Amino acid sequence: MDIIVASYGTNNIAILLGDSHMLFKTMLIHSTGIRSSPYSLAVADMNNDKNLDIAVTNSQSNTVMILFGIGNGSFIEGMIYSTGDQSRPYQIVLHDMNNDHLLDLIIANSGTSNILIIYGLGNGTFGNTNQYNLGYGYEPYSIAVSDINNDGRMDIAVACYATDHVEILLGPC
Repeated sequence: MDIIVASYGTNNIAILLGDSHMLFKTMLIHSTGIRSSPYSLAVADMNNDKNLDIAVTNSQSNTVMILFGIGNGSFIEGMIYSTGDQSRPYQIVLHDMNNDHLLDLIIANSGTSNILIIYGLGNGTFGNTNQYNLGYGYEPYSIAVSDINNDGRMDIAVACYATDHVEILLGPC
């Protein structure tokens, strides 16, 4: 098992590779950019090469960065996607939201009080978007994806900091 940490104050992610003795090797550092402030990350194989990749939200630069795993614990930078001016993306989840069997990016944007979905194209890139506004000042910080009402469509539960409650987006796609 390995550990990956988003380091908000140092503008990087740290990757600690596990070894067979339940210890960790030297820490690998990957910069997310000056004043990027990475907040959250998600790990999955986004480009179908059998290696795990990383998606990280950068809350100060209003972006999501994709890092592609090359199979030895190292990563190369892929695309960077804007989440919108002053959006302050916090949490990111990877899930197939539109039943096309491709992973999509689901992002809680605290600064603009919305949920942004960027649809996967299957090769590690992402294209079309949908945005779901929650209301002025909701400040979504955390999200979870599940079929909450058992209708076969994925729903999104959103924890909102400023309103102290959870919003449910039923089958938005």
